[in-house]
Amino acid sequence: MKSFTKLALCSLTLASTLLVSQAFAHDLNMWPSQFNINSKKPTAITVDLTYSEIPFRLDHGVSSAGLTVVDPQGNVLRNPGNVYQSAQRTTLDLAITEQGTYTIAYQSQPRYTTSYTAGSKAKKKRLRLDKIAAKKKLPNSAKNVVTKKSITSAIAFVTNTLPSTRPFTPTGQGLELVPVTHPSDYVTNDTITMALYFNGKPLKDVKAKLQRSGAQYLASSKPNETMTDNKGQLQYKFEQGGLFTLSVKHSIKQDAPMYDEVGYRLFYSFEIAYE
Repeated sequence: MKSFTKLALCSLTLASTLLVSQAFAHDLNMWPSQFNINSKKPTAITVDLTYSEIPFRLDHGVSSAGLTVVDPQGNVLRNPGNVYQSAQRTTLDLAITEQGTYTIAYQSQPRYTTSYTAGSKAKKKRLRLDKIAAKKKLPNSAKNVVTKKSITSAIAFVTNTLPSTRPFTPTGQGLELVPVTHPSDYVTNDTITMALYFNGKPLKDVKAKLQRSGAQYLASSKPNETMTDNKGQLQYKFEQGGLFTLSVKHSIKQDAPMYDEVGYRLFYSFEIAYE
């Protein structure tokens, strides 16, 4: 029994290390099995989370520690459902017990990367350490030392029967997406508006990338790129329905004890229904 326990603990430690490594280089995808439901009785859906190089493909499971579900009344669910973690995905069985819109959000633990140049060729190197820990490991010849704190998040909305009347508002913390058009009203040939905020203020002139499912099977899989306007808003009109992922990156310099810069990545998954 002791041998088994030690082996299990080693496996969990290795799995956690691998998840952190994969988060460095992969995008975060989160897809509910259904975005719009019509059920007057309690039901359930699944929500898959995965880190992957290609959108809409399962690659690596995600730690469930950063998963949050807010019910239609605005309350954070203490126990949203059972969570299963496999090699390629992490799956939540989400109980749908009320009419209205559920907000499903995920935020990774902050990770730190210290980059520097060293040697006669000034080769760029990296340590996966914060500023304080990196000081003990940096060579004396290190130059151009910069420590970046990175946070990755994902969001999706699921509506049962009727959309909630409670307005979507930013929390004022970090990079956020707030729907202007309600997600349950996303249909082809209509103008769909969404807004980006940073620390509660509209985020203008930032690039957003939009990818449709199945793009990897097309001759060109290049995502659509759009800039936010002065209100931090994005507007789209879709001719085709399907599943989509919107991704945004934003970084700021900040002189803090553990880092010099903060980088945010946000992924928004949604469905466009045919009119």
